[in-house]
Amino acid sequence: MSPQTDPDRSYYDGAAEYDRETVRFFDVAHEGAHVRAVAEAAGMLAGLRGSSPRSVVLLVTDAVSEAAAECAAALNAFGRAPVMITRTLPEFVGALDVVVVVGDAPDAETVTRQVVAAAGRGAEVILAGPVDGPVVEGAPRGVILLPAPPTADGASPMRTIAAVTAVCAELSHSPCGLNVMADAVDEELRQLSPERDTTVNLARQLREYAEGARILHTGYTATGAAVARLVAALWSARGLPSGFVGQEDLAAALEYSGETDGSAPSGGSGGVDDIFYDPFIDGPPAHVPVKVVVWAQREPHLLGARAEYIEDSADDGEIVGALRLIVRGLAATAMQAAS
Repeated sequence: MSPQTDPDRSYYDGAAEYDRETVRFFDVAHEGAHVRAVAEAAGMLAGLRGSSPRSVVLLVTDAVSEAAAECAAALNAFGRAPVMITRTLPEFVGALDVVVVVGDAPDAETVTRQVVAAAGRGAEVILAGPVDGPVVEGAPRGVILLPAPPTADGASPMRTIAAVTAVCAELSHSPCGLNVMADAVDEELRQLSPERDTTVNLARQLREYAEGARILHTGYTATGAAVARLVAALWSARGLPSGFVGQEDLAAALEYSGETDGSAPSGGSGGVDDIFYDPFIDGPPAHVPVKVVVWAQREPHLLGARAEYIEDSADDGEIVGALRLIVRGLAATAMQAAS
């Protein structure tokens, strides 16, 4: 399957045709570079080594950065320091705490105010938020600014995970390993290029599996669940109907949806995408199936479900395998379903 082009639309109001998959994949292709940029700046965090903060506060700005922070917290061990993920700076934050600010900051004024407040109270503040703009420009002196790739634009789940991982490595006196993670992410991205067709492109296979269905993401392990939560947030933010459900609630969720065996009944969206569709004339729409994607699992153990797994994940480590799966889920949002 070759990438699709649309002669009737232009990119940034230009007259030339463009490949929509390639354009959508552009930001996804920067995910490895985001990890590598944090790795190159990890030396800026050396002051954290040997410290024992009262808490680590992950200050998030949006749903995707919140899910990415939750994923990073699940994949890393912070030792004895409790970790708090929040969108509002806690009142207790002071000189004994570490604050890591992540996300694309849709409300720049509020985020800037919270960064200034945290720094003013003496907390160690690490900013891995927007690439540029008022939040970066308004950061007080002493705030550690982790850079982003110069050609990147918008939020990055890998940037959030890399920043949290780097902070964790310093606090726990452990190797950071971000360069290994960046290499693994880049290798996964090469395998997911829009130029590769469905027979070899797992992201394209995943996108086609999801077409015309509501998707439940789940995981049977702690890592699988962490990846599933983040991928569900990424898909929802990019207009693919999906949600996360824990393994313990999966059977009940399928029962409520009418998919008691997890399989996908026949029938598409029932014409609801047709601008002339009228439920009073045409009747109720056909049933939209619910499908299940099981993350970090070799077999789904559920009829009709799809498992996403990294065959050599044991060789590189659990967190590296998780990052590759997250990139696969993100890349699927850039693909077009087969017509």
